[in-house]
Amino acid sequence: MVWHEEQRPGLGLEKSDQVDAAIGRAADNPLGFAIIEGATRRVLCRRFPYAVFFQIDGDRLVVLAVTHVRRDPIAWRSRTTPGTP
Repeated sequence: MVWHEEQRPGLGLEKSDQVDAAIGRAADNPLGFAIIEGATRRVLCRRFPYAVFFQIDGDRLVVLAVTHVRRDPIAWRSRTTPGTP
């Protein structure tokens, strides 16, 4: 977020809002998003090139990672998943 704020004041907040909106869309309809691997799904941010990787754990949405889409596409795999120590 700091980098975005340095580019233009308020841009970091806009990015944060977009990530929150993507998580909200996933929470509203978690089964509506593509399965990436195993039980992990992905929702894309609309204005910024970021992806939110998540899993469904009962009635909870567990966010595993928020990553730039041009970075390592499997970096989220190193994150802890529900039921994994």
